Amino acid sequence: MTWDSTDTPHVSDGVATFRPSDGSDTIVFDDNARSWFRLPDTGAAIWAAIDGQRTVAQLSTSVAAAYDVDVDTIIGDITSMLGDLQDLGLVTAGPSQSQRGRVQL
Repeated sequence: MTWDSTDTPHVSDGVATFRPSDGSDTIVFDDNARSWFRLPDTGAAIWAAIDGQRTVAQLSTSVAAAYDVDVDTIIGDITSMLGDLQDLGLVTAGPSQSQRGRVQL
């Protein structure tokens, strides 16, 4: 799937997030695949903005504001990252199937 600005990304069911209090990289764990991924800097900011309610355009506006860059500059990177996250099974373009979709550790 190619992400469009009107799509709403959702964290997939069984995916947990750990954000260390020391500010180091965000860790994302996929319980279904028993795999974990490290998201540094901008990747962590994009991940944190995925709330299941914001569209790609809204998410891009939020991240662009946080990094003081133009939305047009960052939206391509965000849609590319969403594609990678979707390929890994960490996000979907539709609502989660259960309430356990996003777990904070």
